[in-house]
Amino acid sequence: VGAELVVACGRPEKTIAAISKAVGAQEVICQGEACYEEKQIEKRTAAACKQAGADLTLVWGATMHHIMDLPPGAGVKEYRGAFTPWRQKIEGSRCPVRKEHPAPQAGGLPAPEGGAAAAVAAAAATTPEDVQV
Repeated sequence: VGAELVVACGRPEKTIAAISKAVGAQEVICQGEACYEEKQIEKRTAAACKQAGADLTLVWGATMHHIMDLPPGAGVKEYRGAFTPWRQKIEGSRCPVRKEHPAPQAGGLPAPEGGAAAAVAAAAATTPEDVQV
């Protein structure tokens, strides 16, 4: 689609905020998680992104089902426990899977000026050659 994929290593609350600041992002969208430790990292990442001038938007992606479509007794709280009983509740409920979003079109996800590698390198104080795109 013409966009660049950036692979960066580091603590999410530092790395994601630094990249968002380097590219001038107003919003960062990522998958939200269910476990306590991951939720704590999300809170720190949201605060760091806010300081960098961007909002952090979390999207449920742990299942094929939209989080609002999960049946009673099979929500996020139950998902954190044993997987098999949770899966059986979903399968037994005939919970529908929503229609997927359309694929992005070419040019719909523009890269930052100078390229993503340059932005990440600036954020990480390294050279563009050290970044995988």
